[in-house]
Amino acid sequence: MNHLWALSVSHLESKKPGTRSGRGFTLVELLVAMAVLALMLVMMLKVTDLTSTTVTRSSAKIDAFAAGRASFDILNQRLSQARLNTFWDYYNAAGQVRSAANAATFVAKNYGRASNLQFVLCPNTVHPYYGQELYFQAPEAYSANSNYQSTQGLLNGCSYFVRYGSDAAFKPGAVATNRYRYRLMQGMESTENLQIFQTNAYLTSYTGRPPAWTANINQTNVDTVASPVKPLSDNVIALIVMPLDLDGSIVVTNAPSNTYNYDSQVNPAPAANGVQGLTAHQLPPRIQVTLVLIDEASAARIDTRNNTPPAAIENALAGKFTVPSMDQLKVDLYGTGPSDTTSLVHKLTASHINYQILNTSVVLRESKWSK
Repeated sequence: MNHLWALSVSHLESKKPGTRSGRGFTLVELLVAMAVLALMLVMMLKVTDLTSTTVTRSSAKIDAFAAGRASFDILNQRLSQARLNTFWDYYNAAGQVRSAANAATFVAKNYGRASNLQFVLCPNTVHPYYGQELYFQAPEAYSANSNYQSTQGLLNGCSYFVRYGSDAAFKPGAVATNRYRYRLMQGMESTENLQIFQTNAYLTSYTGRPPAWTANINQTNVDTVASPVKPLSDNVIALIVMPLDLDGSIVVTNAPSNTYNYDSQVNPAPAANGVQGLTAHQLPPRIQVTLVLIDEASAARIDTRNNTPPAAIENALAGKFTVPSMDQLKVDLYGTGPSDTTSLVHKLTASHINYQILNTSVVLRESKWSK
């Protein structure tokens, strides 16, 4: 009997309220668990959405500047193949090499470098704040004659510069509306039309305008359908080209204060002591190339739809890229610090213009630099 009483008490105690055995979750506990789960789901969704947005924006930015980066690669590849075909020759007292005109009276006095080609870097002749113009010859094997196309070693005249204007001369005929954009222009002169070999008078030094042989591929010959100058990429607002010595210092034909200028035909003949200028008949060893791009969305937003360039870009470029100095180039682009509101980057950002700056150093493989 005592044994049965003990079992009954034990059974009742196991059923007393407040014990954990056999009891499920309360409504409060379920609500708390659901709230925590919902919070975790919201946080996961926010992280996923943020990641997706970041990837989408990054992809859009990559796509927006893809054409600019492709043109940058083309420019650098062709620039690396620039030629002068420098050779050694005799000069007379007048600084002339032997030619058919002076062969009967030619008397050699000095021995020096010579070339029949030319490499010219000069300020942009339409707007100096757009950077520089570049002219050279390279074996691009381009011929207007289909019988000669892709023939190895064919020499072509090449040019690069930034220009603002309409696409009327090179847009498809079915497109009625003109688009006004900043563009990186490329001139490609076919082998049979290479003006530098037409007459010696074409081989002249830069005197405020590009040499005469560039007539087909400079900025005076752009707005015609037959022009060999075509856009390489839209939305390039500046091309900055810096010739460098082997030690990384700037090499210019004139003093640094005289702006960017490299011309292989300046003072080409040896001086009385037989010494030639450093740049005479020489390609610089390296070229620092900087390209400033904006995206199409920004370009469309500030589009003036006429020949007047957008004020936001013009103001950002004003006063930049005229002094050949690596330090000054950095100041022009990025300023002297966070408080510098005059830099290109600050002004573009303030105008909500998306941009990208591309930099590289191109080795000129045919350079035979000597001092």
